[in-house]
Amino acid sequence: GGALAQHAERTLEGIGHERLPLVRELFRNLVTAQATRATRTFDELLSVFDAGHREEASLVLRALTDARLLTSFEEDAPEAAAGQGPRRVEIVHESLLREWPRLVRWQAQDADAARLRDQLRQAAQLWQEGAAPPSCCGPARPTSSSGPGGRAIPAGSARPRVPSPRRWSP
Repeated sequence: GGALAQHAERTLEGIGHERLPLVRELFRNLVTAQATRATRTFDELLSVFDAGHREEASLVLRALTDARLLTSFEEDAPEAAAGQGPRRVEIVHESLLREWPRLVRWQAQDADAARLRDQLRQAAQLWQEGAAPPSCCGPARPTSSSGPGGRAIPAGSARPRVPSPRRWSP
């Protein structure tokens, strides 16, 4: 690897072997299924960790940012006052995605999950915008429907249906 890849490995040594799963999860959420950089807010990145690991993940995120493997910036939001937009994070350079052997390996091992993650994020965004979500998610907006015995279920009380898990059979 190049100088950036070597810098990344030295940074991970400083962060510590026991925190590698946190580093991997952070990078996993900063790379798309198309192997490009994704931009996320601090809160989005930290929300993938359970409460017991969130503080430690926050420290790792700051260490990666301080080492300049990740870059952090404030999003310009028209409704936010100056200096009040959400902090966003992304991988510092596309070359890290291609030239850091560890990250290349992680991407290859996580390709299927990355596609699913991207699809879920897209569906969630459509849902939040009120657009029609994929059929697996149920209606975007609550509608009146019939309950047991033909009784009407008022709008707002209907719950989106969740498909039952499917079993893999080889």
